[in-house]
Amino acid sequence: MGKGPEAILQAKIMDMARLFGWRRAHFRTAYQPGAERWVTPMSGEKGFPDLVLVRPPRLIFAELKSKTGRLSLDQELWLADLKEIPTGIEVYLWRPSDIDEIQTILKRESNATTSEDFRAGSTGSRGVAASDKQT
Repeated sequence: MGKGPEAILQAKIMDMARLFGWRRAHFRTAYQPGAERWVTPMSGEKGFPDLVLVRPPRLIFAELKSKTGRLSLDQELWLADLKEIPTGIEVYLWRPSDIDEIQTILKRESNATTSEDFRAGSTGSRGVAASDKQT
């Protein structure tokens, strides 16, 4: 990931998460010279969220997008499946405009939303809206 809006957002979130005591994981992309493209070395389904943050009892999966970035179908499926897990997991789609809300979320000791609010995809940085789908 270069120095675009998603990379800048990711760096800010990683710094905040470290400051607030989270364990952090991001799987870096690598340039594949023969194919002339960037790939994320991994096994399994494509579209895994950009960040995994852990600070017991909380676990966050976050997909990062620029202001106008769209989710791929694979990303949408990952987020939807993760949201179906009944308790203990927070799933977010974060954009640069969400930075203040992200800081509030990372500062919290526990997730204040209910499972029902969460699965319904409430407004704000949480949830996957139909308009976020990649066409």
